[in-house]
Amino acid sequence: MFGIHLTYVLLLLFVLAVIVGLVVLVAIRASAGMSRPMPPTQVSPDGKWWWDGREWKPVQPPPAPPPSS
Repeated sequence: MFGIHLTYVLLLLFVLAVIVGLVVLVAIRASAGMSRPMPPTQVSPDGKWWWDGREWKPVQPPPAPPPSS
């Protein structure tokens, strides 16, 4: 009819199916990563360090209150 060979149509459909499959896979992986609950923060017994899952980090002191006038 239009001079398009069946092989090209099948190749195009295959490429589109692969692209759609990859998009679905990425979407599933992204949504699975967002639904994971965060572990509770662990603080050292002295309260000066917190565990981020890889290493102990110092606890930042609370910010100083603004000066009163």
